[in-house]
Amino acid sequence: MAFGIKLGGKSTVDRLVAGRLKDDEKQTLLAQLNQSPPPPAELVPLLFQEDPLISARGAQLFLAKTDPEAIVALINGTIDPESTFASGLKVIQKCRPEQLVKALEISFAVSGAAVPERLWEIALNLEPNISDRYVQRAVDEARGPARGTAIKRLVKSRGAEASLPVLASAARSSEPSVRKEAVLALATLATEEVFKLMLDRLAKDDSAEVRDLAASYLSQNLAQSPADLRPGVLGRLLLASAAEQHAKLVQSVLGEGNPAELLPGLLTFCKKLTVAQHAVVMLALKSAGPALLAPAIELLKSPEADLRIQSVLLLQAIGDPRALQPLVSLLRDHDPWVRTTLCEALPLFKDVRLIAPLKEVFNDMDAKWAAIEAVGMLGGEKALDALLPLLDAKQPDAQLAVMEALRNIALPRTEAALTEMASKDVTAEVKVRALEVLRSFKEGTPKAGAAGVTSQQLTKPLDKMLAYTREKNGSDLLITPGEPPVIRINSALVRLQSGKLAAEHTKQMLMELLDPIRAPILEKHGAVDFCHVIPGVGRYRANLFKMKRGYSASFRCIPNTPPTFAELGLPKTLTDIAHYHQGVVLVTGPAGSGKSTTLTALINFINESKLVHVLSFEEPVEFIHTPKKALINQREVGRDTASYSAAMRGALREDPDIIVVGDLRDPDTVRLALMAAETGHLVIATLQTTGAVASIDKIVESFPPEEQPQVRTSLSESLKLVVSQVLVPRADGNGRVGAFEILKSTNAVRSTIRDGKTFQLPSTMVIGKSVGMQMLDDHLGDLVRNKTITFETAVLYAQNKDAFARAKGAGTKGTPAPFPTATNGDTAAPGLSPAAPPARAKTMMGIAPPPSTPPRKPTP
Repeated sequence: MAFGIKLGGKSTVDRLVAGRLKDDEKQTLLAQLNQSPPPPAELVPLLFQEDPLISARGAQLFLAKTDPEAIVALINGTIDPESTFASGLKVIQKCRPEQLVKALEISFAVSGAAVPERLWEIALNLEPNISDRYVQRAVDEARGPARGTAIKRLVKSRGAEASLPVLASAARSSEPSVRKEAVLALATLATEEVFKLMLDRLAKDDSAEVRDLAASYLSQNLAQSPADLRPGVLGRLLLASAAEQHAKLVQSVLGEGNPAELLPGLLTFCKKLTVAQHAVVMLALKSAGPALLAPAIELLKSPEADLRIQSVLLLQAIGDPRALQPLVSLLRDHDPWVRTTLCEALPLFKDVRLIAPLKEVFNDMDAKWAAIEAVGMLGGEKALDALLPLLDAKQPDAQLAVMEALRNIALPRTEAALTEMASKDVTAEVKVRALEVLRSFKEGTPKAGAAGVTSQQLTKPLDKMLAYTREKNGSDLLITPGEPPVIRINSALVRLQSGKLAAEHTKQMLMELLDPIRAPILEKHGAVDFCHVIPGVGRYRANLFKMKRGYSASFRCIPNTPPTFAELGLPKTLTDIAHYHQGVVLVTGPAGSGKSTTLTALINFINESKLVHVLSFEEPVEFIHTPKKALINQREVGRDTASYSAAMRGALREDPDIIVVGDLRDPDTVRLALMAAETGHLVIATLQTTGAVASIDKIVESFPPEEQPQVRTSLSESLKLVVSQVLVPRADGNGRVGAFEILKSTNAVRSTIRDGKTFQLPSTMVIGKSVGMQMLDDHLGDLVRNKTITFETAVLYAQNKDAFARAKGAGTKGTPAPFPTATNGDTAAPGLSPAAPPARAKTMMGIAPPPSTPPRKPTP
């Protein structure tokens, strides 16, 4: 080789690439390179140099003697993520077409099915006579931005209409960027297929940008939409747009067609909505009330029960008195759901003349409960006259329903009737309910919608503390004789400034909560669970128990409104529960991990989504679900039924679609749950375990060894979903956030469970990310990346702590203080008069102000 190419053991190219050259050295090397250029492939490194002189000389020499092999080397350099793509592409575009085509074919052949995205970008950014041959292939095989580029090129060359099949497929791609390009191209067309695609994207797309594009298209082309699609288009637009635009959208649709023809489609669309979505659409349609009144009344005669129900709900929203007579005539409808819905809707017309026809429904076994509640909501003397005779019936269920209805009729005669019921020879539950309603009258329970009662308004010390706990966003109140009361705020325990509670004082406070049913249970078993209700404040799950120093208790605050998926941060895949008709869904986690809260959110989601009968067994009944779309019956274990297994034995005779089991605590309950799932019911249950895989093992291992193979088979066929969770302290110290692990039923999961190889499930879950599965450590990692929790906290909760720590390059750090206290000592307990209160405790209205500084970060 010539002297100018080799110097000091390094080639000229190597020395130019190494950099750090003085100007005269660089000029000398470039002259040597020009005099004796190496093969083109060896010049490729020069093309990516930042020095424009070096890269330009390299490109000049490369293009002078290039060949397909050298172009392949240049392509490989260009698709290297560490190289500057633009520099390589600029030279590639100058190569001779016949050589470039050969080089591209070699590169695609070497890549096989795993074509790098940059290779697609090279092919699609060449002259049309070359790139056109790769466009269709890129549309079919490329991923990410390259496929979006291919779609734009395809539409440009063929037109959107000719590309419709390709665009329709791309509009449902798993990649948002691809869907966006497809929707943009489809927006130039106005066909029925395009309208359907846009509706689908507006309803289902997880990209806000794509949904906005679809909504914009549908709004602009609403008048041109096919008549049979127009109701669905309007419905989806109402859900996606701001409230101030609703009247305009409704009027534009009604102006383009006959309301009587459009309304059935609109109401059919409403059947599938959640309660919140349904309310949005009904409120929007109310703006066109006069135009829709007559067709809605006419639809009360529809042969379809669902349409009659939706017509009732629309007329309820419109609120026109002219609809009353047609609605009342529907009280004799043959469908029980229609009659029940009508009873729920009529009270909103606030017409006492409705009491008489509603009273006739008291003999209807299906709708009588809704009719009793409706009469109570209408209120007044006439309503009281209609309800009181039912108290004399020897039917505890009817008596309980009437007493609930009487809560709305605070008259002297009501109190007299309830006092009489409490003294009669009736069931214990009826007596307790009568006393509860009487107490709500005496304590002045605020009516629905009124401001809640504060701790300062209450008189009983325990109720004041419970209300104070809720006001301070505490989750629990702990009462222990010989200690100050303690509340848990954001997982930290904070003592109240009350001094120590005397054992006699504690016993007196707690015994007042027990009725004739629960008191014997406490004495016999040493502990009792129940729900304590403070009218105007909320419900509390209570556990009273005996200990060496006397009677103790813990109270858990139950939310007054059901939590939503968004509030809890539940994984989106849990919405699949609305599509399950049978099988087993498990909500698992350690004690205090929020299982009951997640279960409440799931039941509320079903309540808003499906017309089903939900039968729930809980110990105790915590959140009271008001029926929305679903009919929900809640039974308390230990009060309404002896045990979970006893409740499950009778469940199949009570016609449920969904059975909710508060705790799978014994093999008998598990066996009955699996049997219910196999006979076509959906069973949702909680289980106290740590991890989805551990949940499977716990269920199987709760049975004797000889039964375990059959249990594995049954579980593999019935299991639909396992959600395992923990609550993790937030990085900002403001509460806790849920971290979730998701196991979904797939062929691989079923086979693994059936074969007893649950140790393989973590690998299966990693592979199953595309179908919604999720490992706990992965979710913890996401929370760290989002700065929701700290890395140190994530390591504490991770299942594989070493691997998690190695990923960061550090191990776990010191744990924070386990039992933080308020600044300057303790916080004052509201309403208590301790024997020796601390001298520094200063309270106002019996309640101390919150700590001036937040508590130290708690130990998880």
